[in-house]
Amino acid sequence: MDPAAPVPEFHAQRRMSKTHRNILFTFAVALALALAWELREVLMLVYVSALFAVVLMPVVNGIVRFELRGGRRISKGLAITLLLGSVILFISILLQSVSRLSFATYVSLQPIFPSASQS
Repeated sequence: MDPAAPVPEFHAQRRMSKTHRNILFTFAVALALALAWELREVLMLVYVSALFAVVLMPVVNGIVRFELRGGRRISKGLAITLLLGSVILFISILLQSVSRLSFATYVSLQPIFPSASQS
């Protein structure tokens, strides 16, 4: 027997080890997918939050770079507060306009569809 020739038992053991690793990897992936499915609502919240952070970070940095009198700058916390306040103000004005428009549309359509006002 040639000493350089591979021992058959070693290859069988190595192949078995590789098979075990593949089985363990498949089981770990299945377990990770099951865990992600169970936590999908939390993961979606984290994903959306990270997306908002990435999209709004240039706006926050632009507000922070804005210089006040005397060369002072706005802090990052205040910049975020200003941005959130302006977004909330914009949404509230938009909703108010939409509600007024929908009410005006409802009032103008009453003569055309009288049964809509009776229900």
